Amino acid sequence: LETLVAIAIMSIAIASAFSIAPQGLLAARFAKNQIAASFFAQEAFEIVRNHRDNAWAEAEVEGIDGSVWLSQIPEVCLGEGNKCVVNSVTNEIYDCDDFTRPPGEDCPRLRYRDASFGRVYGNGASFGVGESEASIFTREVEIVRVINEHASHPDDDEIAITVTVKWQDSRIP
Repeated sequence: LETLVAIAIMSIAIASAFSIAPQGLLAARFAKNQIAASFFAQEAFEIVRNHRDNAWAEAEVEGIDGSVWLSQIPEVCLGEGNKCVVNSVTNEIYDCDDFTRPPGEDCPRLRYRDASFGRVYGNGASFGVGESEASIFTREVEIVRVINEHASHPDDDEIAITVTVKWQDSRIP
């Protein structure tokens, strides 16, 4: 009788441990995706910032007004509700409508390809369908002009950037 009770207690303990393990794995996968999403968002901000810095540097060299830096960004990407994607390899900004995408999605999924130094993510010509695979992540960039009455060029000096990174993992509801 004591042996049966010990076996029952041991079985319950082992079953409890095995029922907790999948929840831990799901939480770890979610945390990994959340970290990747934050890096994708930061990368998009940096690409837009690079466009600004490059335009200002060119303006300084050519002796022209640096407030024209928004000309580096496609006009279709400027404005509330206009979604765009960025390509981290070519440092380009594209309109989401330039891509085919799954139904119900505003922008295409980030694509990836393996390189000698690791996995590279992005959208655009360097991530063609035959050369890369769709990831679980979608990155949308929204760039909106901000009117600043105190700026020397109120229409061109400020923007607000919103980057949204979404992902769908079939194992997590």
